[in-house]
Amino acid sequence: MIGSDRFETSSPYFTTCIRELKRLEKFDATVAAAPQEVALAMHEPSANSWWPSVVIIPFFEAVGAVGGAQLVRAMARAAVYNSISAIIRPFVAVLIAISGPSPATFFSRYPQLTQAGLKGVRFTWVSTGAKVGTLTLDYPCPVPKVFVEIWLAAFEYTFEVSKCAGEATRVQHLGQQLIFELAWQ
Repeated sequence: MIGSDRFETSSPYFTTCIRELKRLEKFDATVAAAPQEVALAMHEPSANSWWPSVVIIPFFEAVGAVGGAQLVRAMARAAVYNSISAIIRPFVAVLIAISGPSPATFFSRYPQLTQAGLKGVRFTWVSTGAKVGTLTLDYPCPVPKVFVEIWLAAFEYTFEVSKCAGEATRVQHLGQQLIFELAWQ
């Protein structure tokens, strides 16, 4: 059981992030920018099944310091496509078979879809129209603005699986809460 003041990220997600940093030749710079505890975790990303927010938050801050929002999103995209998607693919196939490939179907199921990579974050989906809605993420602790990029990468995957063009039309970072207004065609 995780504490009420933290969240956790899975080892497969974190490990894929590390692999992507190495592929992009940003690993060493990120290690240098990270606190010592995070740098140690980066050298052994499979050491734990789940990594606590006290490691994950400074990790993403270090990645952002090294390469900005662009690097955070590229790394997060690789983690979604190369680790989490393989785990959730059967669930995604069932959702498509039952409900069709609507992004709303996926956004409303984000609590279940994200369990393979994330614990301790609450998701609320509110449909505000046929092809628009708001996804709110409530973290148990404040998260840095670079976390917006992690979710924008996840939404890219969602729109791709849904076979439609879509985007976040408005984003709010409110410390412990991220709010995304999403629309698609």
